[in-house]
Amino acid sequence: VISASESDTLYRITGDYPQFEGADDTFNASIKGFVEGRITEFKENARSNWQARQDTLPPGETKEEFPKDSFPLTITWLPTQLNADYISFVMYTDSYEGGANSRQELMTFNYDMAAKHAIALADLFPGNPDYLKNLSRLSREALAGEGLPTDMINEGTQPTPENFQNFVFNDEFVTVHFAKYQVGPGAAGAQRVTVARSQIK
Repeated sequence: VISASESDTLYRITGDYPQFEGADDTFNASIKGFVEGRITEFKENARSNWQARQDTLPPGETKEEFPKDSFPLTITWLPTQLNADYISFVMYTDSYEGGANSRQELMTFNYDMAAKHAIALADLFPGNPDYLKNLSRLSREALAGEGLPTDMINEGTQPTPENFQNFVFNDEFVTVHFAKYQVGPGAAGAQRVTVARSQIK
């Protein structure tokens, strides 16, 4: 596990991310790249937003060099399975960059330790051309009870690989993670749906 923590007077970053012995360099680099990319973006946005805030102060208000409370970025990860056969986990970043709202991002990582390659959702359902259609239908049924707008649910669960790219799995279940704004308004946050793999086959 690699620490990603650092801080200064403008921002503070806390959290860590995993690297796996036995996985190839490409997979570990993809994890590191996601985290470092978000950190870079967060720093740039924090600086830009703070400068914009100072540049647009009403007349008579004093400019401040730094905010009273530094802008936070928190990095966390949650494993579904970590064993000799498979790696499957989701990474989250939660930040406030000085704008109107906080920001949440997520990305999942799935890896076959024996075959030494990342796992796509299609790999879990070989020979099943309808796996996306079935997963789309089951996801809509699950999300319908969450009070989310039907049009946003339907749009965000169209049976395309892009809509279902963030998933984790074990022998029995697949959990699809829908990013903030994908299937509902921002106030609803990210959503997830867990489905038995036997229902999709």
